[in-house]
Amino acid sequence: MVAIPAQSTPAIREARSKATRPLEANLPAVYIDMLDLAAYSVDANSTTDFRKTLLTLYLHRFACGEYPKEALVAAHEVLKTQYEERRGAARRRLSMKVTPVIASDVQTLIDETALSQTELLKSVIYRIQSDVLGGKKPRLVRELSTLSAISA
Repeated sequence: MVAIPAQSTPAIREARSKATRPLEANLPAVYIDMLDLAAYSVDANSTTDFRKTLLTLYLHRFACGEYPKEALVAAHEVLKTQYEERRGAARRRLSMKVTPVIASDVQTLIDETALSQTELLKSVIYRIQSDVLGGKKPRLVRELSTLSAISA
């Protein structure tokens, strides 16, 4: 068992907050809805915190080359035609703290795909939606269900 003195708690909290980086985007509401629906489809009991888990998992897999980066650019092209943004459309803010590794992954993907951070997040969310709701990857959905159970 480890005991942490009360006076150390603020220092630990400050060090921990420095160890995270913000990941933010102002997205059309449909993308947040897609992400929430995918999370709900994986686990109906999941909280909105699971959307972060889903998103960071996919960002890391794309950055590591497990998923082809070209798919993000292709998804962006599809999104430009399928989900044309209209003036005055509802928008929602996606804001989360991520580890330095994920922040580095995001920067790598931005550099290698020439997409903006917002375009990158839209493309990743579209891929999550396609994989989870497309019904073509039951093994992946089982893996995500397990991840949801342990991350709750």
